[in-house]
Amino acid sequence: MGDCELDRCSCGKCRLLIAENSLTILDQVERGLKKFQFNIAAVASGRHQAIREYIESKPHVVLLGLDLPGDDWLETLKRIRKLNPSAQVLVLTDKPSRESVILAKKFGARDYILANTAADRLRETLRSACPIREARLATDKDVEEDIDKFVCDLDEKLFGDLSDTDSED
Repeated sequence: MGDCELDRCSCGKCRLLIAENSLTILDQVERGLKKFQFNIAAVASGRHQAIREYIESKPHVVLLGLDLPGDDWLETLKRIRKLNPSAQVLVLTDKPSRESVILAKKFGARDYILANTAADRLRETLRSACPIREARLATDKDVEEDIDKFVCDLDEKLFGDLSDTDSED
């Protein structure tokens, strides 16, 4: 598996927890994500397992299926948000309802997506939810600023202050 382990990933990929009871939806999502830079850190099929996996795998994003038994999806969402108020939870379903959309938003889900969503749309939704992306962008900007400062300092050391030579002409 290279530098990545299933439950802890330090390779720069966004770690996902998928909490879904439907094998059909789970298969769709896994196939859709396989070609992108996401690490499925854990898969759960019930509320207790999802919460345990959330604590253990520390995912960046949770894909929470409405197909968990009973109202387990809602209880799972509430519990995860209680554990981490800034948790990035995306509710996933193949049978949307107005009530579930309202409840998902009310209890802190970041987004509500259909299971048969095209892979590109799913990828973009996950990327926008994944905080590792923003961290990488900030790091890239810091590196660019460091390089610019280094080049300016080097220019000054090699060529001196060019404004002094302009005033002597």
